[in-house]
Amino acid sequence: MRTDDDTDIITIVGTEIDGLMTALLLKHNFPTKLIKVIHGFEDWECRTPSQSSGYMFKEQFLNRLNLNEHDFMIKTDATYTAGSYYSGFGKTDFPNHLGSYPLFYSHNEYHCFQGYILGWKQLKNKWLAPNHFYDGDIPLIQDNFPMSYTFDTAKFRDYLLELCELNGVYIDKAIYTRVELDNHQQIKRLHGTDGNYYTSDWWIDNTGPRRLLSSFIDFKWKSWGAHTPASSHIYFETPAMEEYNLFTFYKALDIGYLWRAPLYGRTANGITHNYELQSKNGPDIHKVLEKIYKHPIEYKVKSNKYPVGCFDKMWNGNIILIGQSSSLLEPLEGLNVMLSLLQTNCLINALPSKDKKSVNEDYNDLMDNILSYVQMHYLTQRKEPFWKKEIKQTDFLKEMLPRWQVRLPRDRDFTHRLKMFGPLSFINLIAGLDLYTKARYEEEARLYSYGQRVWISKELKKTKDWEESCLRMSHKEMLKLIHTKNLKNTERTIY
Repeated sequence: MRTDDDTDIITIVGTEIDGLMTALLLKHNFPTKLIKVIHGFEDWECRTPSQSSGYMFKEQFLNRLNLNEHDFMIKTDATYTAGSYYSGFGKTDFPNHLGSYPLFYSHNEYHCFQGYILGWKQLKNKWLAPNHFYDGDIPLIQDNFPMSYTFDTAKFRDYLLELCELNGVYIDKAIYTRVELDNHQQIKRLHGTDGNYYTSDWWIDNTGPRRLLSSFIDFKWKSWGAHTPASSHIYFETPAMEEYNLFTFYKALDIGYLWRAPLYGRTANGITHNYELQSKNGPDIHKVLEKIYKHPIEYKVKSNKYPVGCFDKMWNGNIILIGQSSSLLEPLEGLNVMLSLLQTNCLINALPSKDKKSVNEDYNDLMDNILSYVQMHYLTQRKEPFWKKEIKQTDFLKEMLPRWQVRLPRDRDFTHRLKMFGPLSFINLIAGLDLYTKARYEEEARLYSYGQRVWISKELKKTKDWEESCLRMSHKEMLKLIHTKNLKNTERTIY
């Protein structure tokens, strides 16, 4: 009889970044298992030229695998980011920091109050506040706001493939021809163009939206088309910013929204819009871009009329779906990387016991949480067809938005088994989109315990004193030092 330890072979099909991260983490956690990556296709399409890593990437990937942060940044043209900045979505522009669980690590659910005071009011007034460097490291801003990265997707893929080869993940450049199923409708063999076939205990579909493996098994697609107006993207690059932002910039347009994020030496840009609305009576996108950038912009359409949604399961039979093989949504807030990390953690915990039920329950809660968070971005007062396209609110938002209008969101509101976004991620959108009664929030702030208010004041003063003692440098200067490897053992501050 086979035991759990007899699960010897785990095969990742496809070389999307989602599954390559999974391969490395599986090898790290199960060093005796044979972890294989099969290319599956001759070509690889870079659908999103740049991505944000999200707030958990450094802790859950770089640190976990003992990877050098600067080596990663140099090889992927990465820059630092502290979150997102939204223009034209609300009455005034507003930030959304990366703060997650919890700000100040307070031991009560009112850390959301601190998120409101510091995350919303403080950062709104001083978004480019100093952030501290230690010999090139950025720890948390005031130990509360985690830093993240924006990186070149194709270079990150090359970096991951290099790491796989260095860390004992077997890479096979075989090209898929067909899938053979057994009598239980599970994958028996994968056949390649070279005449060979491949067997495995578990198969991970890492073929992105092509979804090579899931199409053969009973995975059911749940469309999110009724919940979001976005259905198409374009991407293009522009020269480097004079000074690199510490955020991804989102600007609401009549036809959708534009985003802009710095990479080392250049800037990644994109527009998300609705394919049907744009095709029927929308303005020419070239003219829209020329008006914004003051010169003609050439772009390639990376995805038109893509189906937004997710599958009903992450693990079915002997197939596991990761990243964009399991779901597809617009490129907001580092969703793809964080989704892959959370799914992989879920899989690692359940793989020894083969607890598919728990994995699928966690996955469905995670998908519901992500959809509600993304949908929040569209609850604006804008009148254009894209923004006024009728969308169906998620059950979670139907229940919680009336409550959040008069009081801050709290931990107990989020009953998901697994979630990416909690109260601190929602609070800036609630305030920035004016979905709350400000007087009630301010009253709640005034009623907050005196001891906590005093503590916050002391933390802010301590940070100010800290800033004054630091050597200051810009984001771009810091990245130049990383790339030239000229960092000194000196405390530094970015501004």
